[in-house]
Amino acid sequence: MALSKRKTTVAVLRGILGPIHGQEARFARLAKRSTSWVKKVSAGVIPLNEETARVLELETGVALDWLMGTPDAPPVNGRGKPYAFADFEWHRAGAKAGAPRIRSIGFPFMCALKIAAIGSAAGEQGKASLFLWRLRTFLNECAQEFGFDENARSFAESELRKVPRIAQMAFHDKGFDFADLRDRRVVRATKKSVKGKAPGEQVEVKVALPPKSEKKRRKR
Repeated sequence: MALSKRKTTVAVLRGILGPIHGQEARFARLAKRSTSWVKKVSAGVIPLNEETARVLELETGVALDWLMGTPDAPPVNGRGKPYAFADFEWHRAGAKAGAPRIRSIGFPFMCALKIAAIGSAAGEQGKASLFLWRLRTFLNECAQEFGFDENARSFAESELRKVPRIAQMAFHDKGFDFADLRDRRVVRATKKSVKGKAPGEQVEVKVALPPKSEKKRRKR
């Protein structure tokens, strides 16, 4: 059966592991589940949960991200490289030799690119506040589940100070704003616009900044 025709990532993984390690009883031992569970999750009768996906990642070396995704995507290992039976053999050999368990790696700050793109799209639809609320809710839920490393937060904050324009990027109900908020003209226009306004009242500020070439001509 071609991998792309299999119904679930577990079925794809079993196919890669072959007739020995992918066999129901053997695979059940890898997953620390029953053979009945293997049959049902392979056929898509029941879903693969996060905890068992993590067990399979530890036992086989395949990436949890892929396991929790679609079977149409190419399987990858914890380093994001294509996953094959040789990866499984290498992983199991290391485990037998007493090597440390797989350490998943990732680059979470790359998610900032998606945050910018999705947040801007939400703003174009007038849903910036809804997007930001969902993002904060998700982060709070993650903090409750995994904890909060204050040292890591402080380090990231110190690095962010080196690129203040990134920290000042703003979403609003007209998309995405990358204006340099430290510009004195922006500050003056903002102060003038909010003067006499009630708290919570929406204010639109428009500032026409000259292009860089024009700035240079003025200095001359």
